Order: sequence, then structure tokens, then C-alpha cells
Amino acid sequence: WHHKKGFFLKNFLRAHTAHTLVSSVENLNSVIATQLLRMLEDDAVLEKLSPNFHKAAQLLEKAVLGGQKIVLRYDKDADGIISAIIVKQSLEVLAGRLGKKIFVKEIDASAVFSLQEAKREFGLDKHLFTLVLLDHGVNSDSRDALDFVKKRARIIALDHHPLEWSPQPKVDALITPFIAGGHSGYCTGLLAFKLSEVIAPDAVDESLAYWAMQADKSAFALDKVFEEPLALEFFASLTRRIRLRDYEELLSDKRKVKEYFDKSVRMTNALGLQASGISFVHDEKNSVICEIPLEQVPSDYPPRGRVLQVAMAQFEKPNTPLVGIGYTADRLSFRANEPALQKHFDAGKIIGVLKQEFSDVESGGGHPGAASLKTKSRSMQQIRERAVELSKEYFE
Repeated sequence: WHHKKGFFLKNFLRAHTAHTLVSSVENLNSVIATQLLRMLEDDAVLEKLSPNFHKAAQLLEKAVLGGQKIVLRYDKDADGIISAIIVKQSLEVLAGRLGKKIFVKEIDASAVFSLQEAKREFGLDKHLFTLVLLDHGVNSDSRDALDFVKKRARIIALDHHPLEWSPQPKVDALITPFIAGGHSGYCTGLLAFKLSEVIAPDAVDESLAYWAMQADKSAFALDKVFEEPLALEFFASLTRRIRLRDYEELLSDKRKVKEYFDKSVRMTNALGLQASGISFVHDEKNSVICEIPLEQVPSDYPPRGRVLQVAMAQFEKPNTPLVGIGYTADRLSFRANEPALQKHFDAGKIIGVLKQEFSDVESGGGHPGAASLKTKSRSMQQIRERAVELSKEYFE
């Protein structure tokens, strides 16, 4: 929290959420919820982004009025899914108010928007359309894809990942906290909710913003553990063909939410404990750095990042920086605890160095506390060793 009002609000919420907030939407304490979002309306970062929110809303309204296709392309994690639901619902309300039909295409995707994907998804489009990128698309690995799509679409990008370059010339409306002095705690779900208030005020339930903030461990998240984010991600792993309306139906079914949440926790904990038993731990004087093999984790679910968090937690010491480095044959991921971040540990910057030093790294990026890369398997051992070296340097 970078503002006094944020510090006040977080302590206010800590004092009250234990007995006032529950998982279900209808029982979410409206007084606290409203106070949080109203105070965020005065947040300096979001206020600075106001022209960007309005520009994006104008582009979307123009698309609705013109009967233009709107593509929602979202990262298939809880923050991305929730962001897409928020934008979809606000567009539906806007279309109803305008007396128009909307033509929305949905694409769930990975965190990197590649040129190959852009050609496959949009190569046959002959008419102008509007593309909304949610929770991805502003990293440098997406540069070529944006160039390709720019020729045939208006592009709106909402993302909270750190910027490695300036994507503004490539998009028509850019909404990221990093152009307004913010940080990754302004998750995409929160940005999407603020956009929805411009598109169609009061169209979207604010609970969605809370779930997104919890999913991405935002500094603005409530202390209450909601079940919906993990339930969404578990459901997303069951099949490739899931529409946003299917996620919406899940969120309205409290029994299913509970079932999927419980399954998610059991699977993640079991695999995390298993991984911790075969980890290599660098127990340094001022830090703990764990190398954690994740080959045994299925590629579909649970997310390897969540398994990594459970595994590294087994080696946590009070007030000691802890970094987990999870790896498979071709992927490497970082997670860091709060004491590590207080020492200015930055996994995203380490990924940047590794991309410069190893030509085999195909893509990568992320936040200070969570980042990952993909590489050719022949280089993984050397990349792991260098990742450990770079991590140790933060705590020397």
C-alpha cells in the first residue's frame, strides 16, 4: 500500500473481515465492499489511468454500435478468467442499454501472445474488429503478434505484468498500472472492474474484483480466503472447451464451488509435499533458496506455481527471505515470500538477465515475486545454476 488511505483501509478490513465476510456473493459485507471500491476510486494510480479507461470504453461502445466483432482473449488463470467475465458482462449491459446485439468471440490463452497464435487466430479476418487482451499481451514476447494484429484490429490491452518495453504504439488503449506509477498489485481483474464502471456503471458484481485480487495475491486483497478463484482454475483444467457463461454458471453454484475448491486444495497440497521431499535446499546465512523439481506435476492441473508455493513453504523460517525455484525439463519458475520482497528480490529482473545470457530461453517474464521462463531442455541445468546465483546476490 503506497497511500495512507490504503494503509488505513487494510487495517480496517483486517479488524472486521473475520466475522463479516463469507464466500458467497450475497453475504459479502456490502459496507466494507463498497468502502473499498469507493476509496479505490480516489486512488492516485487509477485516477491517472482514467483517460485510458475512457478511451477503451469509447472503442468498445463504437464496436457495439457498429456491430463489430469483439474478441476477448484472456489468460486462463483466475485473474484472466474473471477479467473476461467482467468485460463480457459490462458489454452485455451496454448493448442492452443501446438496443444493440453484440458479437463476442472468446479465446483463452497463455501468458505469451505469440506471432504463430496471432496468425492462427486472426489470419483469416478481413474486417476490422476489436481485440481485448486480458492479463497478457504487453510483454516483449508479444511484440510480433501485436504488429500482426494491429493491421486488422483496434487493440485494447489490460495487464498488470511489469513492462519490459513500451507497447503503447502497438495498441489503441493501454491499461496497465506501470504507466501510472503503480505496481502489479493492481491486478487485471481490478483494472477490468474499473473499466466496467466506465462502460456500464453498476453492471458488474464487485465480488469478482475481490476474487481476482485474491487469485493474484494483490496488496489490495482481503484477508478472507474465498473459494471461487481456485474453483475457477480447477474447472478450467477439466476441458479445453469452456465458455465464459460456463464459468458464470459455476460461480452461481455454491455446492460446485465448494467441491472444486476442496479438490484443488487436496491435489495441490499432496503434490507440493511430494515435491518438497525431493528438493535441494540452499540454507544460506541470510536466506533459504529451494530448487524444486516439478516434473511430476500434471501439465493441466494444478498450476505448477501453486505446487511450488506449497513445496517451498515447508522450508520457511520466521522473518527469513525464501525463494523457490521450480523446474521441469524446459520450464523454470520463481516464487518469493514477503521477507524476500522486502529485500527487493525481483524474479522478473532475474528472468530478464537469463533471457540476455542464454539464447535458448524462448520466452519469459513476470512479477518480482512470481515469474517464469521457457527454454530448450539442453540448457536447463546451467539456467538453474545461474538462477540460484542471481537469487543469492539479493541477500548477500
